[in-house]
Amino acid sequence: MFFLSVFEQTGVNMQKLAIFGADKMGKSTKKLVDLKYSNEYKLVYFVDNDTSKQGTLIESIPVISTEKLLELYKENSINCVAVCIVKPYGIEFLLTQHKIPLIRIESIGIFSLTTPSINNDSRPQLPQLETHISNHCNLKCKGCSHYSNTEKYPPFPTIDSFEKDIERLTQLFWNVEKFFLMGGEPFLNPELPKFMSLTRQYFPISNIQVISNGLLICKQNPNIWESFLKYDIGIEISSYPPTLKLLTNIESILKKYGVKYTIRPPITHFIAVLTKTTSNNPMKSRKVCLQNSCTIFLNGKIAKCPCILLADAINQYCSDFYSNQADIIDIHDASITGKDILEKISGPANFCKYCSESPRSFEWKSGGKVDSVDYSDWLA
Repeated sequence: MFFLSVFEQTGVNMQKLAIFGADKMGKSTKKLVDLKYSNEYKLVYFVDNDTSKQGTLIESIPVISTEKLLELYKENSINCVAVCIVKPYGIEFLLTQHKIPLIRIESIGIFSLTTPSINNDSRPQLPQLETHISNHCNLKCKGCSHYSNTEKYPPFPTIDSFEKDIERLTQLFWNVEKFFLMGGEPFLNPELPKFMSLTRQYFPISNIQVISNGLLICKQNPNIWESFLKYDIGIEISSYPPTLKLLTNIESILKKYGVKYTIRPPITHFIAVLTKTTSNNPMKSRKVCLQNSCTIFLNGKIAKCPCILLADAINQYCSDFYSNQADIIDIHDASITGKDILEKISGPANFCKYCSESPRSFEWKSGGKVDSVDYSDWLA
């Protein structure tokens, strides 16, 4: 079915069309429109989440943001949107949520019109999700809640496995409200920009943040900051004692390149939550848990918190005492839905029986070498 016949059959007003995607596919679509259908309607805007493109012109057509698109649709300045991106999941849902007529571009010159309702999309939104861009860290904090100081896992996940996982996540959730790329220390991974690009590609309206201790920021090649701007991703700085000594320089760099950032409150203490018993009350443990909403995915698995998903790292010091399999979900299980996952992570986990109802607070320290790791650092 070709472009014109789609509109003729549906009666959609072609006079005020926006093309979502100011890239190769979007530009090719514009050329087709200019060549064959310029008398039938007017192309008024390109729309793109790339902030470096917003405010520019493509052959005299302004490039606007998604937020501006929603405003203009309410003003009747746009009647419908042709989606010209490879992975359109989040954008399609957003458009249908606002009841904007949507044209999905399958390939150049071939189109299919969809008029889905928000009620037809069974995928829920995931409030928060975090993942490791690096499993190792330059601080090696004693009692690290992500066990990065144990170096149990390979230093970095692979791009291929990450894309496979994140694409599957879009089939389970229409959006992740807050998406944290962390570790470990993410700036240790030389492929950080690729992970940022993929995350933004698959979740175009998510609030994506890189969580870092900040110690490597002043050593970065300036080119990396272009990726933060291009993909509209911010940085949250965890203020460890060594970070505070460099904070002025860190902020200076981020301000210089226009990178959005947040400085978290100073970290002076850690919390130890694990016990050597299974007699803890999960409901009571959950009430005092600081990781109650720290849903994490890694290597095709998702769990309520890092303690659960990464338990293998601590089990090497205690003869596999902590059983976590009942609480880990394989996201590639075809029978699993996003709603199933939300239900699984919303209440206390079976693993919570290992967590103290009275966690122990201890002064923050850098742990040094891996062979100096002490199992008791995690015990309440």
